[in-house]
Amino acid sequence: MKILDGKCRSCRSDDLSVILDLGQQPLANSLPENADTNEKTYPLTFALCGNCSLYQILESIPPEELFSNYLYRSAFSDAMQAHVSGLVSRLIGERRLGADSFVMEVASNDGYLLKHYIARGVPVLGIEPAENIADIAIKEHGVKTEVEFFEVTTAKYFYDKYGAADVLHAHNVFAHSPDPVGFLSAVRKVLKPDGVAVIEAPYVLDLIELCAFDTIYHEHYSYLSVVAVHYMADRAGLALIDVERTPIHGGSILYTIAHQGTAANGRVIDFLDYEREIGLGTLAYAQNFSQRVQNLCRELEKHLLNRARKNEVVVAYGASAKGSTLLNYLGDAARKLSFVVDRSPLKQGRYMPGIGVPIKPVESLLEEQPEAAVLLSWNFEREIARQQRVYLERGGRFIVPVPKLREVTLASLD
Repeated sequence: MKILDGKCRSCRSDDLSVILDLGQQPLANSLPENADTNEKTYPLTFALCGNCSLYQILESIPPEELFSNYLYRSAFSDAMQAHVSGLVSRLIGERRLGADSFVMEVASNDGYLLKHYIARGVPVLGIEPAENIADIAIKEHGVKTEVEFFEVTTAKYFYDKYGAADVLHAHNVFAHSPDPVGFLSAVRKVLKPDGVAVIEAPYVLDLIELCAFDTIYHEHYSYLSVVAVHYMADRAGLALIDVERTPIHGGSILYTIAHQGTAANGRVIDFLDYEREIGLGTLAYAQNFSQRVQNLCRELEKHLLNRARKNEVVVAYGASAKGSTLLNYLGDAARKLSFVVDRSPLKQGRYMPGIGVPIKPVESLLEEQPEAAVLLSWNFEREIARQQRVYLERGGRFIVPVPKLREVTLASLD
């Protein structure tokens, strides 16, 4: 692990202020194979650059340690599938993509997005550093995939071997780059002169307003705003030309980036003006975030300990990275959970990092019918509640921890 040298990841300013200290945390997607809770931990510190408005963590875990063997599969979310299917259809129409076009995706995961292009006859290339996940994309969806990290040096290799892209997708990976301007410089190398990069990332405004501190973990080096991305794109020789908010992952933005000389539309200007108007990139805006997080966690901790004193069985739903941050920040109260359920077979049979709670198949929710389940994947609340209606019909309830503590019952669902 490296601690930042006191300078911003984007602009290299030394005007960094700590917003939230989440203490020592394990790697959120490590998911050990046994209940040993003594795995390696690292400090996790959330900070703001006063010069370019980039929110960021101060620590840098080498990407090879984070992503070379990965256990997250995008395909297991119905909401994600609907989201990317609609996006692909729209881009094919707007960009007039066909058999002579070429689409790349960085961090292509299990082929969840690119398979929709293949179905429409558009050639694709996936770039995925996790060999186990890339293998799924190749075998299950026929997605041509290079097992590699995407950076300036590898971008030249991809360009030389496959040519330039009409569209480059980068969903929930831009924030994973310890050098965001370098990442965009690599994007510039593989884009056709009239090509576009479609970059999706969680919106830091939603993170702060929703008190969604659980989306802070070591894989996410940067927490993005339109002001910050506009600045980065310019430094990399690109232009931010469009932005669009989307509810996926609890609040994200689709950034459309092109070569310089392409004009930005009115939405970009409106977002820039709005973020500056509310002071999103100022310390004054962010200063009460830490207190709100601590208040929320104290309330959840008290709630779980009260249920434990009543000998109620409480579990959690979703072995997500955000769940790891939340549970490890809670500490002893989180260890009162009996187990965590998750739809992904890659996670089942493993343990939540740091707290040693086992991960079981979703079917365990009905087999054991616990009194309550903490909804760690709260950003998919509606989807999960619909899928688990029988659990609610039997008297179960979901505890939603973010943005405020509340319970979902059958009555509230209807």
